[in-house]
Amino acid sequence: MGDVIENCKWLDLVINPQTCLHNIGSTADEYFQLRLGELLSDLRNKAAVGGALLKYAEGNSSLRASERLYALVQCTPDLSEGDCNHCLDKAATNGILRCCLKQRGCRVLSPSCNLRFETYPFVEARAEFPPPTSPSGDRQKEEEPNKSKRTPVVVASLSVIFGVAVVSISGFLIWKRRNNQDTEYREIQLLHLVEGRIDM
Repeated sequence: MGDVIENCKWLDLVINPQTCLHNIGSTADEYFQLRLGELLSDLRNKAAVGGALLKYAEGNSSLRASERLYALVQCTPDLSEGDCNHCLDKAATNGILRCCLKQRGCRVLSPSCNLRFETYPFVEARAEFPPPTSPSGDRQKEEEPNKSKRTPVVVASLSVIFGVAVVSISGFLIWKRRNNQDTEYREIQLLHLVEGRIDM
């Protein structure tokens, strides 16, 4: 069954169609293009190794004096490290060459990945959160409190079962004892009858 899921079309790397959105009227020089290439390459590698839950990276780089370059890259989490790297590489090369060359801001969007760069911060500052845990780790954390809730229920259930077993065994032993006494009494009466001590 796992083989069938791995071969499904919706899990494949999809690079095309690519859509580009760029800033109008801005022209970037060779130094800008060099810094952009370095930043996107660094972010691409970080996003690709992001794990099964989050393939995302953002960062910035200095250009001149007080000017900075900001960028973001992202892949869908179903992609492998290699596919994410490949998708972002194609977005950076084909997408930027096709519609963002010499632009100071642009977005390249494809079904499996996207990238964006600007000369202003476009991602809001956010609090640092610990990295997401794997689904199995979440289940373990959820199960720990449930175990403590289940303990009294299990103890109560076992107590009831034990109580019913004790009463049942006691009842059986009392019945058996009475039954044995009745059998002995009947045997004695039968012997007396055979010996002629009891008249019919």
